[in-house]
Amino acid sequence: MVATAQLAPGVTASIADGDVSGAASSEFRTWVSNARVNGVLGTPPRALINGRTVRAGDTVDEPLGITFAGVDVSKHSLVFRDRSGAIVRRRY
Repeated sequence: MVATAQLAPGVTASIADGDVSGAASSEFRTWVSNARVNGVLGTPPRALINGRTVRAGDTVDEPLGITFAGVDVSKHSLVFRDRSGAIVRRRY
């Protein structure tokens, strides 16, 4: 089962039972909503986030332990995960 919360227009946080040790922190949610997304590119999926090209698995914020988990093309969203396993999605 997955619980999803709307954080801001186009930004949701999803927590999957059994996959997560905690809920998405407010710092994590804030980072995702404030990130500058300039585009999504090619195959394999890459994104331009805060002036940097990142691929799935790349760390995008070391202090918060946020990684770019990938792109959900069907939902037009970028997926981010923190070190606790919490997931936040952002539409592109």
